[in-house]
Amino acid sequence: MFNPLNYIQFFSKSEIVQNIIYSVLVPLGLVDFTLQTFLVIFLFQQRLSLARGHLSRIPCNGTVLLTFFLFRALILLVASKYCELDILGLKSLTNQIPPLFFQLIFYSNFFVVTIISILSFTSCLLGLINLRGQGSFETSVSRTEAGTSNIPIVAIVMPIYNEDTEVFLEAVQSAVSCNYVEEKTHLFISFDEAEETELYLLAMKHLLLQQTATVKGALNNLCDSSGQIYPTRVDCVINKIRVTISRFPHSGKHATQARTFTIINDLYGKFADNVFVLFVDSDIILEKGTIFNFVTASLNDPNLKAVTGLITCADSTREYCKCENTREDNKCKNMGEGKKFQNCSRRGKPNCYQHLQDCEYIQGQMFSRAMEGILGAVTCLPGALSFIKLNALQEVAPKYFKNKEHLNRSQDFHRYFLGEDRYLTWLLMRGAGKHQISFACIAQCSTEAPDSFRKLLQQRRRWFLGGISNDIAMLECASMWWKYPGVMILKFHNYSFRGTDWLYWIFLLNLMVVRQGETEMAGKEFFHDGYLYAVFTLTGLHLAGLFAIAVLLNKPRIIFSSILIHFLCPIFNLIVTIYSLWTWKRRTWGGPRTDKLSIV
Repeated sequence: MFNPLNYIQFFSKSEIVQNIIYSVLVPLGLVDFTLQTFLVIFLFQQRLSLARGHLSRIPCNGTVLLTFFLFRALILLVASKYCELDILGLKSLTNQIPPLFFQLIFYSNFFVVTIISILSFTSCLLGLINLRGQGSFETSVSRTEAGTSNIPIVAIVMPIYNEDTEVFLEAVQSAVSCNYVEEKTHLFISFDEAEETELYLLAMKHLLLQQTATVKGALNNLCDSSGQIYPTRVDCVINKIRVTISRFPHSGKHATQARTFTIINDLYGKFADNVFVLFVDSDIILEKGTIFNFVTASLNDPNLKAVTGLITCADSTREYCKCENTREDNKCKNMGEGKKFQNCSRRGKPNCYQHLQDCEYIQGQMFSRAMEGILGAVTCLPGALSFIKLNALQEVAPKYFKNKEHLNRSQDFHRYFLGEDRYLTWLLMRGAGKHQISFACIAQCSTEAPDSFRKLLQQRRRWFLGGISNDIAMLECASMWWKYPGVMILKFHNYSFRGTDWLYWIFLLNLMVVRQGETEMAGKEFFHDGYLYAVFTLTGLHLAGLFAIAVLLNKPRIIFSSILIHFLCPIFNLIVTIYSLWTWKRRTWGGPRTDKLSIV
């Protein structure tokens, strides 16, 4: 019979592993565990201070906080027992507790995580197999031609600010090239700047090349009293798709979305039941069948109010031209003949950051979001790719688009600005029922991932602060527990185990160390074997599911990236936590679009 312990006997006579555990892993793990614990308690306390006028929130807040504290204490007990760590003097206490108690905790958690992994990966695999069965979707228009009057209208909202020109134009091209019915597609390009910036003028110059001579002449001759070349709102047609290009005073992504929603509501609000709004970022490259797959998922389930898709990283990173030596035709000499803009770029070779993020994106969505969808509702409709029914958006618009510029508390800024997509999802969940906010892995897109550690850290700070602020508000909401008990239990489980990634390596290394001559070993050998098999089984199951997904997505490199992520995640998550707490009061968005310009 295969016994992993037979292959690692060399650890038994060495103190290297123990030195690594007690001098490196344990201190870092305790710091991470402590920071996460006190941060969650602090946010619950802040939410409790706001509940004075809402007494109904106090019992739920207190119950969840107390349960969280008990779970964290239980984790310390388990770590002291089976990781052989004397944390806060708990070793003597754990020796008095029957071993059966710890066995039940370990194997019950192993069983839950295994079931979750199987369900989430199975649902995604079935969705991806269905995607492959539909081919390239070139016949999707012909499938929907019958009864075109009943085909839903899709309004694509693309806010843009300080974006690279070619990245933006590539995103626009992907939006107008989707194989959905052209007459039922309307693209809204919303610039978060009232002035005609270089980006705006270059984009207009390129987009208007596809207009008729009459339209181009009329637009190019327009000039208002302020000396602007184009009006603040321009309607044109690209690839038979109506495109509305607007400029708004700079006030952030949230306000730009609000102003765009007003235009959409004026145009299509009367028949909102048959209109969907697709929110995308200005660097999102939509797959050809993305819109069609979103519409198909919505038509198959008429009760569906919102759905998100699978976001992956672009296959390569961008290389930007820094030269100012351009020809008269505005083509860069260094970047090649095909580049028309001074703000030019080209696809370069992928870097390690992109490989790792691609794997992380796929794992997170295929595991977390897929499981949330199975249990009742996805808790984050990302701003990069969210498909929402207009009538559902109308219900939450007064609260979501409400002016929140005068918020005094940092936690409110984190929730409403850094985590605006999660806040929107929370509002939608309050008015929706089970399985009305879902995840469709067959609707796919790619995004420009951060290509440096600095940009990645800024992005993860935004995700961390925005995510935890909204999640704590969700966990203390009694109506959420009543509507979505499975989702809330899963989220509570995830937060209870935050900061415990280090225990995986401490636990595994301790299991692999076979101590010869110890009298206690005779009674513990079965437990060592059983725990080691459990860890290997869960890891193997995860890699097997990821391998199948990698084959279907044609991304084999994510298998190797996944192994590396297991090593890097604990230390990187700790760095993100410390950086987020260090910049807690800094009211900045962070990210590539704010490198050159400051924000309020």
